[in-house]
Amino acid sequence: MLGILVILIVSWLLLYFIENKNLMVLGFLPISKVIMEFSIGVLFILIITLIFVGIDTFVNSIVWQINPTIDYYNILDSILYNLRSAITEDLVFRGALLYILVSKLGIRLGTLLSAVVFGIYHWFSYGLLPGEFRLFPLLYVFIITGSIGYVWAYAYIKTQSIMMPLGFHLGSNFIYSLYFKNAAYGELVFTEVSRIGLGEGYLSFFYLISKGVATALITLIFVKFWVKKHVE
Repeated sequence: MLGILVILIVSWLLLYFIENKNLMVLGFLPISKVIMEFSIGVLFILIITLIFVGIDTFVNSIVWQINPTIDYYNILDSILYNLRSAITEDLVFRGALLYILVSKLGIRLGTLLSAVVFGIYHWFSYGLLPGEFRLFPLLYVFIITGSIGYVWAYAYIKTQSIMMPLGFHLGSNFIYSLYFKNAAYGELVFTEVSRIGLGEGYLSFFYLISKGVATALITLIFVKFWVKKHVE
């Protein structure tokens, strides 16, 4: 929590001295709008992510087993951990810096630059760098996190609030923690027993890319629809 407080203070200083604004440009008010957009963000991404987990299960012939020792305290810890992580990353990548970038460079270039930095950041957060240079994993992580980072940045700009993209972020990370062992607090509820898979060649690479980009595109369409109905 101390880290989040520091980010908020730095964000306020940047906004005050560069834009003569305060933290309210992040869209923390009104409360009713904040709760609604955050909740919609979580619910939407939960549904979409579960659909793609189902597609992944079918394509790779995955067999799941319910964890016989489900720890509900671990699930709560996972929610809190993913919430702190999402708040931290969203404040950094879709907070004051994005607001300033858009103010100085315009919406298109500002959101694009934010997405590029978000994608590069995940090379390090996923442990791909520093280390052995592996082109496909670097491309995969950059394209997937960069494209979804662009959509989340777009959602912030268009809704004028950080709350919907925060909901997207939390919901996505939490669902993955229920199923996949490489996620933080992974395999909380389900354990992968077996899979046939597509191998590790070009077919698997393009399938993974397509799945991630499709998630970003569907989310972008939803955001555009939401903005047209509730913001514009």
